Amino acid sequence: MFRLMFWVRNKMKIIVDIPDNEYDLIEQSNKTAYANLVSKEMLMMAVRNGTKLPEDLGDFSDGYHTFNQLYYQRLMLFAVIVNEHPDISWKSFRHYDGEYCFDRNGDWFIVGIDTPEGSYTYHYEKEHWDLFHCKELECGKKWDGHTEKDVVRLLSLNKCKI
Repeated sequence: MFRLMFWVRNKMKIIVDIPDNEYDLIEQSNKTAYANLVSKEMLMMAVRNGTKLPEDLGDFSDGYHTFNQLYYQRLMLFAVIVNEHPDISWKSFRHYDGEYCFDRNGDWFIVGIDTPEGSYTYHYEKEHWDLFHCKELECGKKWDGHTEKDVVRLLSLNKCKI
């Protein structure tokens, strides 16, 4: 078994275990490109089919949209939501504990909205800071444990506008 450990966009660690015989199918020059996949299943399917994968995970597509396109759409949609509710939204380069988001350079920030059903947040690179017109906090609010499944909290924002 061969274990690939790598960082996506230098921020998230992903581990993929690949049987030795299948790892050998990957050309040496493409090992990094293959390692930039989201899941072992996608990696194995690509290896078995001889698919040439993009060098950047963001260029990986489901046949309709790339990850980069979907992340851009999420960025724009969340900016609209935050900007429609600036009174309950906030942004900060630091997490609740005072640490910078992901790095020590302040290259990322967290933006959140406090819905009637709880908070929801995303992290973005600092180049997108000015898209969000809301309160700037020295440190972000304490994480309430929300996960991607809690995105439905955003639906409760309809209750905020009367």
